Order: sequence, then structure tokens, then C-alpha cells
Amino acid sequence: MFNKISIIRVVLDESFNIKPYLDWFSLADQKKIISYYRYKDRLISFTSHLLQRFYLPYITNCARGKLVINYTTHFKPYISSPKDIASNFNFNITHCYNQVVLGIYRGNDYAIGVDIEHIDSKINIDEMAPMVFSKSERKFIDNSPANFFKLWTKKEALIKALGTGFATDFYQDTALNLDDFEITNNYQIITCQIANYFLSICLYKQG
Repeated sequence: MFNKISIIRVVLDESFNIKPYLDWFSLADQKKIISYYRYKDRLISFTSHLLQRFYLPYITNCARGKLVINYTTHFKPYISSPKDIASNFNFNITHCYNQVVLGIYRGNDYAIGVDIEHIDSKINIDEMAPMVFSKSERKFIDNSPANFFKLWTKKEALIKALGTGFATDFYQDTALNLDDFEITNNYQIITCQIANYFLSICLYKQG
């Protein structure tokens, strides 16, 4: 199943000047990129657009001008056209600090969700854990920031694969664990640590 996934991770360099390359994008995309006040956020937006507008067509073997990306009501991006590409590929994108990750799944049997998070040792676990984790999941955290963020990326990847965001109470009903590879009847999640980041990739069964 995971051999159908392509992952590209970009580590950003804030000294990189995006200005000479803005005209690669439509005026609407350019406006969105430069709308951010902080340059770091502009760079993240630029990289996200770059991966979706150039790398995604390359992986799907579709002409850039023909690949159309839209968003669900919960803001999950998806390929809407051409129909043959839309029915055989889906993708998800995430970012954290200086990392941007694009995940692409070849097939129509699973939806993909990806999440990357930096391990913040200063997080208030006692305050945050009850807000985002179920009772069974909180038992795994054991006051460890690493466990918190590992579990958080797994949950976020699952929610993003579902495409509902936090609009439902589903995220409080999950029973995730700290395994690097977790499989149920509905989903599969693989997690890895990259320096002081955790990256999780989830495949959720369609239909």
C-alpha cells in the first residue's frame, strides 16, 4: 500500500529570494503568496504552491495548465480535473516551521493525509492533551513532549485524510497508539522521526 505513496519534503532557507519566481504563478496565486506579513510565511506559501503547481503535475504526468486543484468545504485540497487524474491520485500538504511536505497517493482506494510537527519541549501537556486526545491516547503521553507530538502528527494525519478537519467530534473518539506503524480496518498510519520533527502519513480507506 505504502509503495503507492510519493513524499517530498522541502527544508526552507529564509535567505532564498522568491521575488524572481513569482511570475511562474497566476496573479491570484501571487496575491495569496505575498499577502502574508512575515517573509517566512510567504516562503512557506510559495513552496506549497510550487509543489502543487509543478511537482504534482510531474508525478501525475499531467500538463501543468490542465491540472486543476480545488478545495472541499473543510479546505482539503484535491485534484478536480482532468477526471482521469482526479480519480487516480489524491494528495495532501503540510508545513511546520521550515519544513513543507507534500504527500501523493496513486490510487482511488485510499485517501492520504500528512502532518509534520516540531517537538516543542515547552508545551503545556496538561493543558493541551485533554483538548486534542481521547482518554486512551492520553495514557500514552506520560508527560513526554516527544510522545505528545508523535501522537499529534498521527491524529492530524488521520483527520486530514478524512478531510473533515475538527468539524466533528471524531478526533476525540480515536484510539491511536505510539507505534511507528498502526493499522486498523479503516486506516494505516506510518510515523517517523526526522531530527526534532515527527512526520506521519495516513491512508484512510475510501467508501
